[in-house]
Amino acid sequence: MNKYLFLLASSLILCGCSAAPISAVQTGSPSASPQISSDQHRTIDDISLSETPLTDFENLSAANTNDGSIVPSGSGDGLLKLGTAVRYCDPDVSDQFAYYCFEPGCKHHDPTCHSYIGNAQSFIAYQGIWYYTRQNDSDQFEIVCHNPETNERKVIAQYERSDDGRIWEVIGSMILSHGLLYVSIQRFETAEDTMQQTSTTYTDTINLQTFERKKLENCNDYDNFICGNGQKAVIVHSEPRESVNGSEYVFSELSVLDLTSGEKVKITDSDQGYFNFSDPYQLSYQDKLVYIESNNIHLLDLGTMENQVIYSSPKILSRAWFFGNHVRFLEKETDGSSLVESMIDLDGNNRQDYPELIDNEENVMKFGYQYLTEHGQIGRVMQGNNLISGWISEENYLRCDLDQVVSAKA
Repeated sequence: MNKYLFLLASSLILCGCSAAPISAVQTGSPSASPQISSDQHRTIDDISLSETPLTDFENLSAANTNDGSIVPSGSGDGLLKLGTAVRYCDPDVSDQFAYYCFEPGCKHHDPTCHSYIGNAQSFIAYQGIWYYTRQNDSDQFEIVCHNPETNERKVIAQYERSDDGRIWEVIGSMILSHGLLYVSIQRFETAEDTMQQTSTTYTDTINLQTFERKKLENCNDYDNFICGNGQKAVIVHSEPRESVNGSEYVFSELSVLDLTSGEKVKITDSDQGYFNFSDPYQLSYQDKLVYIESNNIHLLDLGTMENQVIYSSPKILSRAWFFGNHVRFLEKETDGSSLVESMIDLDGNNRQDYPELIDNEENVMKFGYQYLTEHGQIGRVMQGNNLISGWISEENYLRCDLDQVVSAKA
């Protein structure tokens, strides 16, 4: 089993269809963007907080439950600490986490506990309901819908495992987008006569109102659902390539799939220049997608399909993500020896730099971004010698005051 899970962790496996020509996308030109210099660095007085929530919680990637992750509760700045039982914290009230349970004297170690999720492997909270994957007593992968208020639980999807073990469907990634779960499935089959094993992949979609399941049609291996707006899905295709470290998967095509018509429009591919996604956490915001191609940060409007370059630099690195109605990214300093974290408006203007958020000795981010909440963000931060999951408010982050991180306390 570990072998199969390792393969799934190494490869991204979601849907795709035949591509429309690149000319179907309107492309803008780069905005004039200054290079970094020391006199451009932001001061405390430059801080301007967002007037709107940093996220709408409509695109969420499942977190692993076994690494002590903190994830959004799905509203406001509520936080959930994952484990065999889930703990909750509202940082506006306290920095303490308490079990999400209403039973007096509960030990939190069986399903009578409202917070108990047992051997769950990946987890998403959405509109007050929890969705998580697990393996049942027959070793089948399944998805559970869990209402923590009432403690009602329902298995909404179950995947095949034959009694002889020759057929096994394994859940890979799980992403929620606008009321649908997109679940990547890898199907292993072993031939009885030759014992040769083959694998294929497909993507399940699950409607969270009706629990209707259906496959995303016309799909190919190594296609990945990244995010969407309810009408269109952003698809990235990855290709396996051999390297000195063995097989690795390299992004080779970015497309937008119309979920009603099935039309797929190719946005870019590796022949046009290197493109990258840092994480599938916050790549879309209010109908827009951010991605990097070669040395450019692109902003794609999923409604109009207008594609604009909002920033260009030969020193930009392969990370760009939304922070409310701003885009954050990493870039090398002009001397090329160190990094700086920066933020710009969606039109590419009003750049602010945050060199204090980079560990100059390790040349890495001090706070590794994962999820957004209404007024803050969840990420990884070093506390002493330990890398822990924590939350920080937008204001404290932009003030570079990482001493204000809220982490799970026993």
